[in-house]
Parts: sequence; C-alpha cells; structure tokens
Amino acid sequence: MSGFTDLDLHSGTTNTDPGISLEIGQSSRPQVSPTGDKVLYSIRTYNLATNKGNTDIWMYDIRKNLVSAISTDSSNESMPRWSSDGLIIYFLNDTGGSSQLWSVGVDGTNKKQNSKLENDINLYGISPSGTMIWIAQDVKLDNYFGRDKYSDLPKSTGKIYDDLMMRHWDSWSDGSYSHIFVASFENGKISGRLTDIMKDEHYDSPMKPDGGEEQIN
Repeated sequence: MSGFTDLDLHSGTTNTDPGISLEIGQSSRPQVSPTGDKVLYSIRTYNLATNKGNTDIWMYDIRKNLVSAISTDSSNESMPRWSSDGLIIYFLNDTGGSSQLWSVGVDGTNKKQNSKLENDINLYGISPSGTMIWIAQDVKLDNYFGRDKYSDLPKSTGKIYDDLMMRHWDSWSDGSYSHIFVASFENGKISGRLTDIMKDEHYDSPMKPDGGEEQIN
C-alpha cells in the first residue's frame, strides 16, 4: 500500500474516464526529513458513491524502500511537517469539525492534538529552530450578512454588497480574510499570544484561490 489505488492502466485493458483520476488519488507537497532518508506526503482520495474525499498521510523510507501509513483514519489529515530533529511529525487534522495542529511520532504512535484554537488553522509553518510558528486563519472584518447589519433580523440569510468583489473565483465574499499570525512554539504547542501581523488589513495572505505556504517567508 502507498495511499494510491492499484489500477491496471495498461493499454487496452482499462477504459480511461474522469473517475479513474479520482480513484488514483492526488498527492501533495512531499517533505524530506532532516536526515534525508524519509519523505512525508499526503494523498487525497475520493469516493464517488458518497461524493466525499479524504486526505491521509504516508511516509516513504528511502533506504528501506518501504511505504508506511502515518495517519489514515476517517478525518482529514494534511500538511505533514517534520520537527527539527526528525522525530515528530506535525500535521493538520479536522477531527471534531475544526482544523487544528496535531502531532505523531515518526513510527506512527503517540498521536495527539496540539492546539485548540477558536478558529480553524488553514495553513501553518514552523521555524527551522522549532521555536516559532506561523498560522493562517480567517478573520471577520466586513459585514455582508443582513443579520450582521441589522440586529433585529437575526434569522436573515440575505447578503448586502456595495462593490463588485462580491464573488472571487469560486467563493462568495463573507467578510473574512486570511491573516497570518505568529507565536512562540514550545514542546510542540503554541505558547503565549498569537499576534496578527496583518491586523485590520482587508486582503488575504496567502492570496486566493491558489496561494499557499510558498507565499509566506
């Protein structure tokens, strides 16, 4: 097993269609260990019958030519990252309905939740020294919903826009912007106060729709 579905794709034995590409699984951003002998990667697979996807984390041992599952339960586990000593794997997990920082040993044991923030963590990064962390979270700055503008209409579902940026790419504007926060990172946990380095700014970092951690230095 490698996280990918085994399919016979030899010419003439399998008719290709869009469903096959979903069955194969989609890999994302491999992460080489500090020792250079292991690679972490995540695989997202889709179930057409249930119309749902799931992301799991796998590891390839280069020296042993061995693939092993790190975290493959029913929740979505993504963005695996190595600790500076290569002994711990950090990742995002949406168990319980909120995307938070988790960790697990390199052998797949001692899986635990490392953050319990009020809002989801969309992206994150840990400094090479392992003492600082940045995270991306959505911050509500604009009121577009009728219920936000008019307190006597708490059940209102309508939105009020007065400019053309009501919809960007594939999502409607809800008044939230992706901001970067920084904090100290001690013993695998966020310590001290999270500082919004984009406070009150009405734009996203990273930029939507395709921006990721590569835009954060």
